[in-house]
Amino acid sequence: MAYRARTTCTSKNFGIGFSSSIKASLALILIISLFITVDAFAAPAPPAPSSDDDLVKLFEQWRAFEHPVVKNNVPDYSAKAMAAKYLGQSR
Repeated sequence: MAYRARTTCTSKNFGIGFSSSIKASLALILIISLFITVDAFAAPAPPAPSSDDDLVKLFEQWRAFEHPVVKNNVPDYSAKAMAAKYLGQSR
């Protein structure tokens, strides 16, 4: 019976070891991928707060656009009034 030396399996035995430049490149790719992933899931910035003047301006623009039917000195937004307005009928 012949004696066989015991060998351990390492990456050097199979010639698949990575050089330090390849390891550095893989680490850099991993870090960049991490930053891209974190940036993709970051919450968007909230909109700038509006002032009261913006709200008043919006209200004035809406009133210039929308002219409701007035009944007893009150705007009538009932379904019947809106349907009549949609069909072009006046009351």
